[in-house]
Amino acid sequence: MKKYLLAVVFLCLSILSYSNDTEALDQDTNTGVITQAKDFAKVKGKSKKQIFIDTLIPTIEKVRNKIAEDKNYVKSLIEKEILTEEEKLYLEEMYTKYKVKSKSKTELVHKMVVPPTSFILGQASLESGWGNSKLAKEGNNLFAVRSTLKDPEKTVYLGPNQYYKKYESLEESLMDYVMTLSRHSSYSNLRKAINNGEQTIVLIKHLGNYSEMKNLYEQRLTQIITKNNLFKYDN
Repeated sequence: MKKYLLAVVFLCLSILSYSNDTEALDQDTNTGVITQAKDFAKVKGKSKKQIFIDTLIPTIEKVRNKIAEDKNYVKSLIEKEILTEEEKLYLEEMYTKYKVKSKSKTELVHKMVVPPTSFILGQASLESGWGNSKLAKEGNNLFAVRSTLKDPEKTVYLGPNQYYKKYESLEESLMDYVMTLSRHSSYSNLRKAINNGEQTIVLIKHLGNYSEMKNLYEQRLTQIITKNNLFKYDN
């Protein structure tokens, strides 16, 4: 009888423990995908790499679809001869968001790009150690994006003059990364290559100043993408 009771107690505790682990996950209410890098380790039944990939893919697609929607709307405005005040305001917001000083609709469209999924997964895994870095766990920062701020509430501190952005979610981190590639002059050749439909291996050569390691960075990124066959996640 005692053994039976002990078994029941153990089972109840196991169920309670599992339930608590599940409830502790921060998840998207629509997709069920976790939104915080700190939760990668809490997901059971998969390898760390696969958890990382399965979490990021729907997040990447969400960002890609949002930018595609905005881009299609801008294209529709290019074809219009007369714009409403609301449409003009929207364009002004996009010019500011993408840093298009010329206010050229064509330039704006060319800046509204998202790299292939394999490219994004590769950089995220390389920069964050598959989500295990301090930047990822404490700030959802998957791409080692630096900050000009020193506010401890908004940054992750790694050492003297090493302040990195802290994000509310993985999606916010991903969107900021994509916008960095879309806006910064250092990535103009990368944007051109994306618009020309170049594949990930070619795009890597246009990363420019993303890392101080230069060619070594390109080699490591190429290796991590090919070794883990991340190309299979491209459409």
